Amino acid sequence: NPVWNYIEPDYITNLNIFLKRNGIKRLMAASLPAKADPKLQRDFYTNTLLPLMKKATAGKAQLLFMDAAHFVHGLGFLGHVYSKTRRLTKTFSGRKRHNILAALDYVTKQMFTVMNDEYIKAESVCELFHIIAAQAKPGVPVYVILDNARYQKCKLVTELAAQLSINLVYLPSYSPNLNLIERVWKFLRSTSETSISLTSELSKKLLTQICPALIRNTRPRWTAL
Repeated sequence: NPVWNYIEPDYITNLNIFLKRNGIKRLMAASLPAKADPKLQRDFYTNTLLPLMKKATAGKAQLLFMDAAHFVHGLGFLGHVYSKTRRLTKTFSGRKRHNILAALDYVTKQMFTVMNDEYIKAESVCELFHIIAAQAKPGVPVYVILDNARYQKCKLVTELAAQLSINLVYLPSYSPNLNLIERVWKFLRSTSETSISLTSELSKKLLTQICPALIRNTRPRWTAL
């Protein structure tokens, strides 16, 4: 017999009350990259990221979280069909994919994007920097949080950032959990994998309308801490 048959209902009720009174609640477990350094992440969050967030909230800086995502066409969005036999649907080649490089404004949740169906490279980052610089407010410093991808640390990118007065703040290695824009990618992946094939037109609509509202109504959770 299942173990639940031997547990009194009152015991479960009292246990739930005890847990609730002590601030213990059911939470979804989160993953942390195996090579991540929790202490390094905690120091970065406390000494670098948190002050920048406070500065941005006070209107003394513009803080953006930048990252790229790659969506392979034709995989995972076929869905289900009620049928006596399995239905096979022809898809795109697995090599065909849609690439998005984006920067998320921490305060306004506005998205700045560069999209293509080829590759994200240093020139793509430079294109996005020009978009960011064009909307920057005079006298308000711009900070961009980004990872350590090689094409984001090359001379072409760092020199242009300096020319446009964009401050680059690189995350500790293996720290996607400290990048707020990862929430956007999670949402887009769940959308494209369950119902639709992501295209430039659709992804632009999602990024400019749906994702900002989604992020705006949720509180960032820094899973390393």
